[in-house]
Amino acid sequence: MKKDFEKFQSFKKFPAIYKSLDEISLVVRSACLASEFDEEAIYLILLSVSEACSNIIEHAYRFLPEGYIELGIALDQNSITILLRDGGKAFDPLTIPPPNIHTNIDERAIGGLGLYFIRNFMDEVLFFSVSESESMETGIPAGNFILMTKRKGNGK
Repeated sequence: MKKDFEKFQSFKKFPAIYKSLDEISLVVRSACLASEFDEEAIYLILLSVSEACSNIIEHAYRFLPEGYIELGIALDQNSITILLRDGGKAFDPLTIPPPNIHTNIDERAIGGLGLYFIRNFMDEVLFFSVSESESMETGIPAGNFILMTKRKGNGK
């Protein structure tokens, strides 16, 4: 598994605050443009990254100022994979029920749409956590990870 992490270029750490979202978006957008993604795909990728980072800020750190978001990007000819890592509270996305998108907006429960968007806008999404002891065994840094992949030409 550690070999899978070697494909990610230029890990960069950002403070886990909303102000960081602009800089994170610029880095991701630049990688998307360099890989010649179309504007619609770039929009969906940026929206997914922004939603994931917002969830980290709000839920993993609960707005604590010492939190961080680490960003890694892996590109190939047909796809981009974005890795986000944080050191906050672990998250199990299976505990979040899918939102009922067919009910009136005034009757919907608050929350859950960000995760829904991420899952629907990206081609692959993987959430996992690595403990300190697992980190020592595997060489993968400890923390919570979100891996999101978008392939070119996918109508998703």
